[in-house]
Amino acid sequence: MSSSLQAVRGWVVVVSAGLLLAGCDERNPHAPEPAARDAGTPDAAPPRARIVVTARVRLEPTALARAEDPLNGMVAFRTTSSGVDVEAYVSGCNGGGPFAVAIVDATDCEPNSLEAQAWARGDGIAPINCIGPTGPGRLYYARPNDGDGWTIGGPAKSNVLGRALLVRDPRSDAVVACGVIERGEDVARVPLPPDDRPPSVDTRAQVAGLCFAKQFSAASGGDCADSEALVACAADHCELGACLETCAEQVACIDSSEDACASMFTCPITEACSRCENDVWQCASGYCPELFGCVPPITRDGPCGQLEACCALQGEGAAACLQGMRLGGILGGDATCVGAMQDWDVLSHLHVPCKFKD
Repeated sequence: MSSSLQAVRGWVVVVSAGLLLAGCDERNPHAPEPAARDAGTPDAAPPRARIVVTARVRLEPTALARAEDPLNGMVAFRTTSSGVDVEAYVSGCNGGGPFAVAIVDATDCEPNSLEAQAWARGDGIAPINCIGPTGPGRLYYARPNDGDGWTIGGPAKSNVLGRALLVRDPRSDAVVACGVIERGEDVARVPLPPDDRPPSVDTRAQVAGLCFAKQFSAASGGDCADSEALVACAADHCELGACLETCAEQVACIDSSEDACASMFTCPITEACSRCENDVWQCASGYCPELFGCVPPITRDGPCGQLEACCALQGEGAAACLQGMRLGGILGGDATCVGAMQDWDVLSHLHVPCKFKD
């Protein structure tokens, strides 16, 4: 994968990290059955916890990795109602990236396995993006349960367990880290309260990070994201239900306030609540970027249009550059594109230099 992906996606990751100081009609066998309840009956049974099936990978450096501070870390797989999520956290980026990730037709990390072809369903995974020259690398990727979806322990043609996962350096295309996908422990994900019970959807969205994101795009004048959609996404991919319980005191305070976002600064918050909210916000920005904040305006033929035209010139890196540019537009509109056009790290990674209009 070309390093030009870092030209935009890497810049967007830095902005996002700063904010948080992401068979053909085969069904997912792990998808839960809906819990039956009578929403209008006060004594209706609460929603049942959803069992999340997990897998994990311990990434270890290969012989081709750097001798000093090589890339290493952990990758987690989790089932959702619509597929399988992948989340990675690595160290040893050393200013590199984005690092390509693939699942291959191999069951170990021996030298011959590092040259194995991608598994039939093992490509298309988002890369690991690094935060700055010395920061860690993160990956958030949701594999939908479509024709080439995954399972954890399901049919052989879709089962990820026992397969090797490789990470490649974009500069040399060498495999610098490898690990085998192993079964993890099942986790009971705390469900959201019934829709007719407190807290309100606006309060739930605030805990999911909507109000925090509004501060980032407050000057955009854009339309705010759909609170219900953000809550649904954060509940499926992140630990929103558990965080609502951990932050019960703060949530009750916010729910009784006229302005949910303003109360973020006045309602009491514990250290445990602060940690879980930060985790949910970061998770939601990774899996629900289009819902995480307000949609800022993008001027026709403006900065994002210029950046898109530049990405189209990047040869093999064009598709990745365009993907990052469009994500940046979702998160920050014209402001993000202007920042990327003026960022030295972005410009230095473009294979084909571009000149932008003022």
